[in-house]
Amino acid sequence: MSVIVVGTRPQFIRLFGLLHHNALPSDVVVVHTGQHYDHEMSRIFETELDLPIATNLNMKNMADGIFKLSKFVDKINPEKVYVMGDCSSSCVGAIVARTFDKYLIHIESGLRISELIPEEINRRFIDRLADELWCPTDYAVQNLKNENVKGLIRNSPNYRVLALREVMKNIEPDTKYEVVCEFHRQSNVDDIVRLKSIVEVLYGTQKKTLWSVHPRIRNHIEPRGTNMLTVSKPMGYLEWLSYLSGAEVVVTDSGGIQLEAYELGKMIAVLRSDTEWKHTMSTSFMIGDNLSVLKEMLS
Repeated sequence: MSVIVVGTRPQFIRLFGLLHHNALPSDVVVVHTGQHYDHEMSRIFETELDLPIATNLNMKNMADGIFKLSKFVDKINPEKVYVMGDCSSSCVGAIVARTFDKYLIHIESGLRISELIPEEINRRFIDRLADELWCPTDYAVQNLKNENVKGLIRNSPNYRVLALREVMKNIEPDTKYEVVCEFHRQSNVDDIVRLKSIVEVLYGTQKKTLWSVHPRIRNHIEPRGTNMLTVSKPMGYLEWLSYLSGAEVVVTDSGGIQLEAYELGKMIAVLRSDTEWKHTMSTSFMIGDNLSVLKEMLS
C-alpha cells in the first residue's frame, strides 16, 4: 500500500494527471491534509476532477498536520509516501515519511528559483529527504545533479500539463475577457504597499479583465470592480480554464497557472522576479518591481 499526500488546488490537478496516466500504484490512498479546505479552494476541485479522497485531516497548521498524518501512517503502515511540489502539505508528508522510515517519492522535484521564499525552502528541503525524485524538466534533473542529492533522480512527465491537455478536450474557450488575473503569494499579498500598487494597476486596466480574488487578499482589502475589471471569487478548475484559454494575457504569480498559460500560447505577466519554469520565458514577462510593464500590458 502507498499514500499520496495532497492539500492544495495545484496538487489536485497534478493528482488528476497522475491517476489518469496510471502513474501511481492501484492501491494508493489519497490523504487530503485540509490545507485548502473550503468549497472554493478545495471541494469543487475534488468534485469536478472526481478525485478519490480517502480522508481529510483538517490540519490547522504544519504541526497539527504532522501529528494527524503520523497517526494515519502508523495505522495503515504504507510502504511508500508520495508528495508533490512545494507546499506545506508536502513538507508534512515528507517529515512523516522520514519519521516512519517510509520510502519517499517527491513528484515535481528539482525546480529552483533564486529567491528563498517559503515554496523554495520547502522544495529544497523535500528534495534532500526524498528517496526518489521525479523531475518534470531536464533543467530540474540538472539542478539536482549539481546539488549532489542522494535520492534516485528520474525524468518524469509533467503531470500538470498532462492534466491540462486532458481536461481541455472538454473545455470551450470563453473570450469574454482579454485578460485573466490570479495572484496569492505572500510577497504580493501580505506586503500591503505592494498589494495596493498591483491593485491600482488593475483598476486602471484598459482591457476587459477578470480578476479571480484569492481569499488571502480579502484579509487586507475588499476589491471592487470597474467598467473594465470584473472581480470574482475563486472559481472551479473547469470555469477558470474556459476563461484562461479564451484570454490573450494572463497576470499571475502562480507557477502552475504560468505553466498552463504557456501551454495554451498566452502572453504572461508574472508578478515575480524569477520563475521555476525556465522554458516558459519566451512568452513570460517577469514583472518584479517594475509594475509599469504590467500597466503597459493592460493598456
